[in-house]
Amino acid sequence: MSLGNATKIISNTFYLFLDWLALTFGGYLFWIIIGKSLSPAEIGRFSTIFSVSMFLVGFVGLGINAAMMKLFPYYEKKNERTRIAGTFWWSVKTTVVSSLVFGGVLWLSSPIISSVISITRYDVFLIFLIIFATNLVYITNSYLYGLQRIKLIFTTDLVFSFSKIAATFPLVVLGLGYLGPIYGLLFSSFVILASRYKTLPRGGGPVEKKEIWFYSLPILVSTAGTVFVNQGSILILSIISSTVSVGLFSLMFFLTSPVKMIPQLISSGTFPLTSQQSEKYEKDSMNRIFYYGIRYSFLFSVPVLVILTAFPEEIILLFSSEQFVQVAGIAPILAAAYLLVGMSTVLINTLYATGRVNETRNSTLIGGFVNLVFSLTLIPLYGLYGAAFAFLASGFSMAIYSGAKVKKKLSLIFPLRDIFRITFAAVALYFFVVYSSSLTDIWLITSLLGLLVYFIILLESRFFKETDIRMISYIKSKFPKLLQPIFDRILNLISRFSD
Repeated sequence: MSLGNATKIISNTFYLFLDWLALTFGGYLFWIIIGKSLSPAEIGRFSTIFSVSMFLVGFVGLGINAAMMKLFPYYEKKNERTRIAGTFWWSVKTTVVSSLVFGGVLWLSSPIISSVISITRYDVFLIFLIIFATNLVYITNSYLYGLQRIKLIFTTDLVFSFSKIAATFPLVVLGLGYLGPIYGLLFSSFVILASRYKTLPRGGGPVEKKEIWFYSLPILVSTAGTVFVNQGSILILSIISSTVSVGLFSLMFFLTSPVKMIPQLISSGTFPLTSQQSEKYEKDSMNRIFYYGIRYSFLFSVPVLVILTAFPEEIILLFSSEQFVQVAGIAPILAAAYLLVGMSTVLINTLYATGRVNETRNSTLIGGFVNLVFSLTLIPLYGLYGAAFAFLASGFSMAIYSGAKVKKKLSLIFPLRDIFRITFAAVALYFFVVYSSSLTDIWLITSLLGLLVYFIILLESRFFKETDIRMISYIKSKFPKLLQPIFDRILNLISRFSD
């Protein structure tokens, strides 16, 4: 990987990581507020409204935001700023019209929807507002992401996170129940739109509608798969089970989600460059970007999975109350599922960035179909465990299909030797934390010591390479001088044990 590409990927991923920290920290505070203040039934009501909204967002958005993320890096490289402006404002107008038309249909259908998932007509109206606001946020996010203005995404998402918490907490305290987090979410969505407004392009320009629809329509078709992968289990639970079950499952579903977020971050950091390289078909550069994307995704996700698997009850009590401990048993299943879904994201985004839109569509459709079939089959028999296993089957099917297509269509190389080393270190980490937990009740200290064991085993297995050293050196330059000696010690240690 060239130093220029590596630096850009690290810069993108660095700010995406900060963005993830901001959203995750805000998300956990948000769930602490509702987890410790609302009953499982109220959380189930909130989760149902939110899940239905996210289920419909992709359809209403018509896949346009994904097309922007694909095309804008290419336009930017050719310095076609007027084309970017024209495409952006056409996308905004199209999304607004689509949202309003869909809102009318949704309201007319509200009596049927209310009877199927046991919500009120006012809840249906709230679903429309969430869809409308979320699609506008997605459009602005795609614009900034396509131009690789990741630092701005981070700062505005930070505003979003804290405004959501600042609005939700007093509303919950005032006794608004499940409406508190809904209103908080809506408020923060309009705050982030206001904070991004001055950064948006002015004027207009040419719009290649045919090109936009070429990339957006397959995503629109695959939306059904995407939403059933991400929200299918919760949606099926909300139809055939109680709001209490939905609330219990939703909390564990959220707490295990960091396993997926790490590959998503890395994939997002590499996507614009992969898209640019694919236009020139620089095979060697694409291969290196993909190789290290998979490698780092696995490296950082697996220890998170192990800790979530080893200490589910402790993590639940940290963020909620004892009434949620009963779902601790599904944590290992959901964490493993999230790992597969996260790795699938890297594979699917690689296919999409290189123009393989049909394979992208098929991957998500397969995952969504598997989740739907397994959820309908297993939830009536095994309840929350059935929902967790359905999600696991969905992630597995997507990973197998997309991995095979990447190998066949692009002939990219998978870091199999490094995956084996990471797996070996992860097994050692698991046995260490499980054994150590019998000696101390402080699970956080045990986890930190386990991560040290994980790192030492990777060092001894000669896992680290020259590219890792260059990347850590770049990350060091982003930190204050006071902290840089720590990075120097890490670099010296890795250099002694690197290949």
